[in-house]
Amino acid sequence: MHGSPLLLVGAAVTADLIDELDRLGTTSVVLIGGEKAISADVFDALHAAYDVRRVSGADRYETAAAVAREIADLGGVSDAAYFVRGDESADALSVSPFAYRTTTPVLLIATGGVPTATGGVIDELGIAAGWIIGGPTAVNQTAAAELEKLLGVAPVRLNGIDRYATAAAVAQMHVDLGLAGYGLVGIATGTDFADALGGGAAVGTSGGVLLLTRADALPSATRAALEGNLEAIDGVR
Repeated sequence: MHGSPLLLVGAAVTADLIDELDRLGTTSVVLIGGEKAISADVFDALHAAYDVRRVSGADRYETAAAVAREIADLGGVSDAAYFVRGDESADALSVSPFAYRTTTPVLLIATGGVPTATGGVIDELGIAAGWIIGGPTAVNQTAAAELEKLLGVAPVRLNGIDRYATAAAVAQMHVDLGLAGYGLVGIATGTDFADALGGGAAVGTSGGVLLLTRADALPSATRAALEGNLEAIDGVR
C-alpha cells in the first residue's frame, strides 16, 4: 500500500542498506515485526536519518493482523484475505506478488486452527471471503472449518502436491482472473524465504508471477508452468 520496495535487515544496519535507501530517496521507513525480529538498535540507527515507525504484534500472527489493519487504513482490500500457515514460508511467498499488487492482506493461521489474533482481525475488518494457500497438511480441515465459520462462507483452497505445484496453481489462478500475467516470471528458491520475499514485491509491482524452484533442478510443476506459457513470457528474473 505504501508503493515501496521491500528491503531486508539483519542484526545491524549495513552500509549497503543505507546506500540503497539513499539511492531510492527514502525519507520514511516502516519496520515489520517486533524487537525480537528487528531490534531497537536497528530502529535507532535508522531513526537517525529517516522517519521510522514499527508495525508489529506480540507474535507473527498478531503482526500479520497489524499489517492487515495498516492495509485497510491505507485504502486496500479489507473484505478478503489470503490465509497461509504461519510456521512455514513457502505458501505465503507464493501469494506475495498478488497480495502486493492487489493490496490484499495475508493472514497467518496454524495448521490445526485459527489463532485469536487472526480471528479478531477477520471480525474487525469485516473480512468475508478468502483463499487458503496450501493443502490439508499445511492447513487442515479443522482450521478450514473455523475459517468458514468466521467468514460466513467456505474459503477457496489453492494447492498442489507440494510447494512448487502450489506456487504454480496460485500463479495460474491470478492469471486466469486477469490479475497477473506471464510476461515477467520471477523464480526463487522454495527452501528459504528471503529471495522470494523481496522478489515477490518486485514481481508484483510489474504484474508478473512468482514460481519456486529447488536449488539444483526445476521441479516438474515449475517446468510445466514455464513450458505451458512460453509464448507469453517476455523475461525471467
